[in-house]
Amino acid sequence: MKILHCIATYEPAWKYGGTVLWCARVCKALATTGANVTVLTTCAGIEKADFLLDGSPVDRQGVTVHYFPVEPGMGIKSSALEHAACEMAEDFDIAHISGVWQRTSPSVCRACSQAGTPYVLSLHGALGPYSWKRGFLKKTVYYSLWERRNLRGAAGIHFTSHQELDECLSYTFGHPYAVIPNPLPLENWQRDLTWAGYWRARFQIAPSTPILACVGRLHHKKGLELLPETLSLLKDLPWNLVFVGQDDDGTEGRLKNQFEERGLSSRVRFAGLISSEELPAIYSAAQILLVPSLHENFANNVIEALACGCPAILSNHVGAGGEMQNVSEIKVLPRTPAVWAEAIRSTLSQGRMSNERTEKLRELLTARFSSQTTACAMIDFYRDILSHSA
Repeated sequence: MKILHCIATYEPAWKYGGTVLWCARVCKALATTGANVTVLTTCAGIEKADFLLDGSPVDRQGVTVHYFPVEPGMGIKSSALEHAACEMAEDFDIAHISGVWQRTSPSVCRACSQAGTPYVLSLHGALGPYSWKRGFLKKTVYYSLWERRNLRGAAGIHFTSHQELDECLSYTFGHPYAVIPNPLPLENWQRDLTWAGYWRARFQIAPSTPILACVGRLHHKKGLELLPETLSLLKDLPWNLVFVGQDDDGTEGRLKNQFEERGLSSRVRFAGLISSEELPAIYSAAQILLVPSLHENFANNVIEALACGCPAILSNHVGAGGEMQNVSEIKVLPRTPAVWAEAIRSTLSQGRMSNERTEKLRELLTARFSSQTTACAMIDFYRDILSHSA
């Protein structure tokens, strides 16, 4: 099968968040099934990218990637990418587009339609209620002009969680759809207590002090302002809170002020952006992962933490919660400080997850979220679409 993926930003433009990581993992996993996978993208977010600007193919672990220059202006736009899509679309069996609210998407969707190549759209939470609240008027106009047409022309819609499906079912316009969660290379996520000890020492956290971890960019969407009030109710317990991720919108400064007002500054660390290779050490060191987000269509960090033996407490607006309803190490809660404080207290009292339980969880996670499982599900979805398009 020949598959064309189009996305505005791609590996190694990690600063653009989870969609970039999702696309890179999916494309590489698809390539391992024997599929011929090509990606059209831009150089946005890639430092020293001059050598990529001519669109020449670059091999990234079996995936052929074409990077194109970005034009000045609002959003990410590349006429060179759009031209390439027009030239190449007819050469593929199916296209997959990640890019709601992206300036590159309308031209790519139109190119696929004109070439007779069916395309799948991945929404990645961009049409959920939280997203609509951010810039509602501008998005309403853009949706009327472009996005509705893109959705109506799609051969299929991909959701990453049942929460996203429930929020966005009306946008399928009767087309086939599939819920396929984010792929996770679980072989990279394992408990390592030795490495966890080194990490604790680096941040001067005693071995006996429980660590509460927040992993992900610091942004309003992550709902982190819930935590200062929540943790002020737990002053009687020993704990340190560690934030891992870059500050996107001034959230770090606001959090520091709120913790300082409550006399908790000495218990809080801001580790900044770190490499993915270091994350297993943090999950292995932590007693609880906290995910109080206002909205997440999935949340990779929940699965990563569980694979390393770290339970998670997350808001009822996080898609991963609905995909793991029978796992006792996940607590899904409304965003109420007193409720969260009690859940943290209860989870800390239970102690660390045993190695035996961690291994059983890893077996469950591998069966549901491994890259191979995701790739096979995606291929099945493509085949179903092609059978309807024939």
